[in-house]
Amino acid sequence: MLSLILLVHATMAMEVCSLKVKPEAGLMVGLTKADIEASYGSASASESASENFYGGYGRVWLGSVNSRFVVAPQIKYMKYSSFSDANIQFGALVGYNTSFGLTPYVGASYSIFIWRL
Repeated sequence: MLSLILLVHATMAMEVCSLKVKPEAGLMVGLTKADIEASYGSASASESASENFYGGYGRVWLGSVNSRFVVAPQIKYMKYSSFSDANIQFGALVGYNTSFGLTPYVGASYSIFIWRL
């Protein structure tokens, strides 16, 4: 599955006592393309399907001023154009602030689909 994503986000950091707080929010708009293979008897056919999606996410990075380790609760919403339901994910991330401004992270999320008309 190939995805083209336009991602826009905004961040702003602040310090409260010895706690570093960095909220982050963003919007996603994109196109997903999947190759679908179907078998008809002895012959097989292949076709491509693509659909638009949009969504948004929010997370708040929390960490100590004296430590490079950070944690972040997060929530993400995604809606595909051809489905009448939406996907909502919520979870947590753990990351490490590097000296050159990057934060590699790992996390886990719970995903639910909500029926929408």
